[in-house]
Amino acid sequence: MTVYEVKSGVVSSGIHVDAGDLLAIERGGEADGSVISGLGVGGPSGNGIMSDFGIARNTLITAGGQAIIYGGGVAYGTIVDEGGSTTISQGGAAFGTVLRGGMQVSSGGYTSGTIVSAGGGEGILSGGWSIGTIVLSGGAEGLASGTTHRTVVSSGGNETVFAGATSSTTISQGGLELVEGGHSLATRILSGGNEQITEGGAASGSLVSAGGQEIVSSGGIADATQIYKGGTLTVSSGGAVSGGLTFHAGSAIIDGSVGAGTVRFAGVVGTLDLNDVADFHAAISGFKGATEKLDIGGFGFLEGETVSWKQLGTSGTLTIKGDEIAKLTLIGQYTASDFKLANDFHDGTYVKYLPPASAATAPGRFAEAMAGFSGRAGAGMAVHSGGSAVTEPALITAVSSGH
Repeated sequence: MTVYEVKSGVVSSGIHVDAGDLLAIERGGEADGSVISGLGVGGPSGNGIMSDFGIARNTLITAGGQAIIYGGGVAYGTIVDEGGSTTISQGGAAFGTVLRGGMQVSSGGYTSGTIVSAGGGEGILSGGWSIGTIVLSGGAEGLASGTTHRTVVSSGGNETVFAGATSSTTISQGGLELVEGGHSLATRILSGGNEQITEGGAASGSLVSAGGQEIVSSGGIADATQIYKGGTLTVSSGGAVSGGLTFHAGSAIIDGSVGAGTVRFAGVVGTLDLNDVADFHAAISGFKGATEKLDIGGFGFLEGETVSWKQLGTSGTLTIKGDEIAKLTLIGQYTASDFKLANDFHDGTYVKYLPPASAATAPGRFAEAMAGFSGRAGAGMAVHSGGSAVTEPALITAVSSGH
């Protein structure tokens, strides 16, 4: 066994560590361009440990090679080939790692800017941190009680959350985030991206747009999702929506439950497809757009269906009666004539907002009223109720009775 030691103040380069050999970098020492093909960067136990704030730059870890970075050790620009591995723990840190092999980030470990490509995997364990990881086709990131932030998953890569928390992930172009437990916060799901939430998993504040999909299976929860143009939220039976839902556009197909909160139409386009209206407990706001619609699934359209509205302060109840009865709470001022029912052609009923026709606009009525003064006391006359006429050529003033 050969032990390579890099002392404080020494910068070594090109060290090749074969199987059974050891590279130990002490505090203040630095190794550049090392190749690890056996046991890696380490200490006296012979299992590949780098400690005491030593620095490794541009290390290549090949099949069978191993590096363990801990105790203040830092690795920059490491490449881990297939069959190689590295562990970051107990105050260790790695920056700009490229993974075609494996990396484990355990308690006290920190990574930033990792790129996970085909065959590579990054595992975040309890107490581990990973920021800015990019997961490409064939790569994977797994989160088990640790924390990740600003991960980008694309081109067939995937991130799986078993426990712990991930925040501000971006998913696109065939990327997948699978939330099987733990919590996903503020995920952005773009074109070709897919977020799937299964039993025990929860996602809060997801933004779904441009061909992205958020899918909630039985036992999963989507909280305060925002849907933009081209985005789709699908909630299966047994799945749940909590904390409301916002449509900027896009669509939601809900077979599960929707808890108390507000489903808000914030734009002018959007479709809310409710296949279990009895388990819909939210209020709907902003339902005013001519291209917005509610689709009540399983509520077969009949020519004799009726719609009624009961105003209760700033909100009210919309009731649709056919062979069945559906009731929805809407926030706003409406009348029954504001709503139109139509066949959705898949055993359901569309509810659309039909803006009331206005025979005359307010400016038009004002002009008609002013025409009645033509030929009377002269243009620009202001008549004060109970008073005498005065001439004010440039001003028309309405004054209430008693002034």
